Amino acid sequence: MLAACLLGAGAGCVTTPTPPVAPGMVPVDSHKVTQGGKRKPSADLLVACGQYAESTAQQPQIAPKEREALQDKARKVYQQALQLDPEHKGAHDALASVYTDLGEHERALAVYDKAVKKYPKEMKFWCAKGECHCRKKDWAVALECFRKALEIDPEDRQCLTELGLCLARAGKIDESVAYLTKAHGAAQAHFDVARMLRHLKRDEECKRHLLLAVQANPELKSATEMLAQLEAPPPDANRAIVTVGFQATAPGASKLPPPTAN
Repeated sequence: MLAACLLGAGAGCVTTPTPPVAPGMVPVDSHKVTQGGKRKPSADLLVACGQYAESTAQQPQIAPKEREALQDKARKVYQQALQLDPEHKGAHDALASVYTDLGEHERALAVYDKAVKKYPKEMKFWCAKGECHCRKKDWAVALECFRKALEIDPEDRQCLTELGLCLARAGKIDESVAYLTKAHGAAQAHFDVARMLRHLKRDEECKRHLLLAVQANPELKSATEMLAQLEAPPPDANRAIVTVGFQATAPGASKLPPPTAN
């Protein structure tokens, strides 16, 4: 199906019938498939073909080289879709996504830059652009993007979470807790901040937020487990307790205790 779809799209037509689609894969819209002859494919159909290629690439049996080749085919199809319809939102999003999967974050960012200019009121493009800047560790620019997204939809939980985590990574802990609390409640907010602090090796601050998480929800198992790990003695602590009080002796010296006066 994939080969027929991509070859047909490249030649200007797609043929039928199409085989069944495996679970988890994105099917091509059968209503847009022609019954012979030649026809210029629509941008929608090209995007569907690219999504099918990407879905196939994610199957566990696909070898790494084949996965990369399928992702590259998807990229070409999305680019063809944008040539046909430069205003196609789905093609912009899909092209940036496949660039991200290929590790080409600068190219993904360039696509999102164009998208936010074309669609400044489209929240998902601002949020995705913020995620791209996070991958580059451009925290200040990422924060700006997430704030823009929340101006459009102040209650979007995914964007609230992304902004909260980005604030924690940028060192703005109190503001981070405030946004994460809006998204998931106080207990989860303090736990998410604690995880970020542990990643940054700020263990004392991490413990403080874990205690606040447990205080807000004593049944938050993930927080209690991490707190127990941080408070556990180091692996060599027991050994140190066993050996304390013994003194090294010179080779050949008596190991008996010194005589005591009567």
